[in-house]
Amino acid sequence: LTIELGAPGDQIAAMGDVRLNGRINFTGDPSAFGSGSFLSYGGTLVDAGIVIGSLPDGLDPRAFVFDFSTPGLVGVMQAVPETGTGLLMSLGGLALLLTSRKRRTQAVAP
Repeated sequence: LTIELGAPGDQIAAMGDVRLNGRINFTGDPSAFGSGSFLSYGGTLVDAGIVIGSLPDGLDPRAFVFDFSTPGLVGVMQAVPETGTGLLMSLGGLALLLTSRKRRTQAVAP
């Protein structure tokens, strides 16, 4: 399935249940990615293994995920690392810096 995002863009409306499976390729305006939805549904949504296929040139499919956060709508948004990931990376860098500083101090001491 190929869906165009942005203006005018494609919009799928399902009155009942939706089962997502397979690959969706996206085309359209790269600035439209991360806002809005491409699918609305009125029943139950089942994610049975849907994946993002291709995106317009310049966009990395691994940097985007499906957005299921609003009941009744499905969109595409940029993947954001969890807050804890950034904190752990910062603490690890600080630990390396302190360890390196301690080793240099010990090497200079008489």
